[in-house]
Parts: sequence; structure tokens; C-alpha cells
Amino acid sequence: MEIQNYKQIGKGCLKAKFDVMVPQWHMTIKDCALFEKEGREWITLPSKSYEGKDGGTKHFELVSFPKDVKERFQTKCLEMLKPMQPVKTMCSEEIPF
Repeated sequence: MEIQNYKQIGKGCLKAKFDVMVPQWHMTIKDCALFEKEGREWITLPSKSYEGKDGGTKHFELVSFPKDVKERFQTKCLEMLKPMQPVKTMCSEEIPF
């Protein structure tokens, strides 16, 4: 696998957008997203939004895998994205000494 077209976003929980090239499948999955909230990171596959019955915005993924394959895909993407993310720095107020 290869991460392509990485773009840092930094808007709310959305950290970045990127594509994933899977040479074995001769396929590129475009418009994947990296999210982070409360120290937890996850990947979303391309999705389409729609209005739910409650009037809120809902999303469904346009690409799907069996659960075990999706977990391995997500783990591998997160591993490959680590070097592309900016290093977090501490504000002077956070320094404990």
C-alpha cells in the first residue's frame, strides 16, 4: 500500500485527507480521511452524506470491506500516516516544570 496526495486539514476532528494506492488490487481509494478525537485516531473511507430521519446529517461509506480486513487496512494506514503528521509541540503552559 502507498499513501498518496496527503493534505493536512486540521479542521475540528478532521486531521487530513489522502488517497490509498493498493498495487495488488490495481486500485486507488480516493478521499480517505484521518480523524482524531480525545487521543484516538481513525480512518474513514470515501462516503456520501445524506439527511437522516431525525433531520441530522448521516454518512455511508462508498467502499466496504469485511470487518477483519477493514481493521487491518485501518491499522496499516495509521502506521503509514505517522511520519507524515506534524510533530505535536507543548505550549509553555503545558510544561510541567
